[in-house]
Formats: sequence, structure tokens, C-alpha cells
Amino acid sequence: MKVLRGTLATLAVLLSLVIASSAQAAIPSVFGGTIECKVQPSFGNVRLCGGFSGNPADSANSFALTWDHETKIDVNVILPPEGGLETDYPLIGVFHGWGGSKPGLSTVEPKPGTGLTFEQEDPRIRHWAEEGYAVFSMTDRGWGLSCGKFDPGKAAPNCKKGYIHLMDDRYEVRDAQYLMSVLAAEGIVDPTKVGVTGGSYGGGLSMALAALRNRVMLPTGELVPWESPTGQRMEIAAAVPQIPWTDLSYALVPNGRNLDYVTNSPYKGPTGRLPIGVWKASWSEGLNFAGEQIGNYEPNDPEANIPGWLLRFKAGEPYTDPGITGIIELLSTFHSSFGIDHSTEPSPLLIQSGWNDDLFPVDEALRFYQRTRAQYPDDPISLYFADL
Repeated sequence: MKVLRGTLATLAVLLSLVIASSAQAAIPSVFGGTIECKVQPSFGNVRLCGGFSGNPADSANSFALTWDHETKIDVNVILPPEGGLETDYPLIGVFHGWGGSKPGLSTVEPKPGTGLTFEQEDPRIRHWAEEGYAVFSMTDRGWGLSCGKFDPGKAAPNCKKGYIHLMDDRYEVRDAQYLMSVLAAEGIVDPTKVGVTGGSYGGGLSMALAALRNRVMLPTGELVPWESPTGQRMEIAAAVPQIPWTDLSYALVPNGRNLDYVTNSPYKGPTGRLPIGVWKASWSEGLNFAGEQIGNYEPNDPEANIPGWLLRFKAGEPYTDPGITGIIELLSTFHSSFGIDHSTEPSPLLIQSGWNDDLFPVDEALRFYQRTRAQYPDDPISLYFADL
């Protein structure tokens, strides 16, 4: 009996050592082993999973398939230096602006002088990783090596649906949700300790993630619980959108009817009768030009036909036909955090906007803030306005 007890005790000790060893083992790769993680001595020994070698042909080493299991998204995962438990890191998702690419440790410009990048340096990322956070970034559909115009793999089957959807809750936003949830399923990050931030286009994404909070929008528009592939409940713990929009219809075609003291101020008004406003021609033309030069549009998809929408606005008033009212409805419903069902309280928010920003002015933040404050008086939502 003593021998048996001694043997069992030895086995228990060995088992505990094995468990501890496996829990502390370095993370060799992410996304099912498809993306290798490497220590970066030049950046404080944080680990980069993804990155970009400078050769577009090597881009296969940095992409993961998103929720439809057929569309590739170019990603970065930056982990703290080796050590510790190597599991359940708090996660920060950081997202790029229109025409940009995934934030990372350095900037890679395959075509200098064109404005095209495949990776953009964000100094905050190294700091966050050194402080113990995992950091996730991605290049949105239709840009850079996520099937953008200069992606060598754009003609491959995994780019068939990789075109720009204009920050659609059902596509780009869901891409971010799914890919972050895979990291939770792999045990790398905590599914409920997820923070997000980004500017402009990335600010719109951050706003949508906060408004959805713990829900995902399907292509049909139906909202379902946000879960990882292994069934963990996911949730955004906090969001810091920078110069975001909350209603893309108003941001691009303002009608002057948004009032900063009204608690619920939808674009078409409470009865749906307010007129379509005045098109911001210079902004829209400039943004579209960037999309044409380095992005990937799909004019055959009526729900993502950005060039077609632009042509309709350029045709001028009257803005009363079903075509243009349908465009406004799409923008307000599927491309705007304010249009997301708000029966669920949003994640804690710090919304940053610029007083002199004439594309996404402070109205965009105030609209969401006022409704949230009225509906959820104790919600931790704050505003930071400055001369940005």
C-alpha cells in the first residue's frame, strides 16, 4: 500500500509539472498553426505572429480565413515577451483608417510614393505588448493584402468575397469579431477582456463593436450571441473610438436635422419623413479615389456598390427615388453603430472627436452619447473633444 501511495504521489507531482509546463510553454503559432510567432529583439522581445517580410509572395504566412471560411484576412497578433502562463491574455484590437492596412511594429511600403502600405507602424502596440496585453490587428477586406488592388493573390478563390463592404456590420465588423474569438478558442486571450480602438474607418469599426458588445450580426441582419468557435461567450470590455462616425448617412449626406440636445436623433427623424441632405462631394470623391487607386470594389454587389452609390449622388436632386432612399437605408442600418439594435447596453466607451473635423464632426459622437445616456443613465460612456 505504501508503494502504491508513493507511486500515486509521484505521478501526481509529475502530472502537475506537465500541466504547469504546458501552461507556460511558448506560443509557437496562432490561427490553427497557420501563422508563426517570432521573437522581435529589436522591439523589446515582444512576439510577432504575422507581420510582412516585404515580399508580397510571402503574404500567405500572415493571413487567416474569416467566419465564412473562404475569405482571407491579413492579420497581426503581437504577444508579450515569453514567460508567465501564456494563456488568457487581455486583448486589444487596433484598427486602421480608410485606405490603410493592419497596424504593426513597423511600416512596409511596397510602392513608395503611392500611399499604399501593407503594414503601418503604431508605437502603442509595442507598449501594450510589453505591459502584458496581446494585440490584434487586421487589414480590412478589400485593402492591402486582404484582397486589395495590389494583393498578388487577389484573383485566388479566397478573395472572391474579399472586396470592400464599407465597414458593414455583417462583414468587416464580423471579421474582427470572429478572428479575435479564434484567439480565445485557442486559449491565448480572455474572451471577456477585449478592448478595441481605431481612428476614422477604424473608429467606425470600434463604435460598431461596442454597440454590438456581445452580439454578432449575420448577413441577414439577425443578431445572435457572439461566441468563439469553441462556444466561449465573447464580449467587448471597453472601446476607444477615435474620430468615428455613428451614422454614415449623416456623415456623408448631412441634412442639418441632428440636434445635440435630442436624446434620439435618427437621420430620417422619428417619423421617417426628414429629407435626404446635402452630399459632401469633395470628401466622397476623395475617399472614392483612394478606393479606386489601391482598394477593391465590387460593383456587381448591390449592397456594396460604392462607385454606383457615388454616381447616384453625383446625379443630383431630387433625392426622393427608391434607389437613393435605399442607399441611405443601407448606410444607416448596416454601416452605422447608431443603427444597431440598442436593447443591449453598449460596452463602456470613450469617444474622441475633433471640433474642426468636417467629415466626422462631434455630432457623430453626441448622437450616440445622448441616446445611451438617456436609455442607460449609469452606462460608463464619456466624450473627449479637442482641436483634432
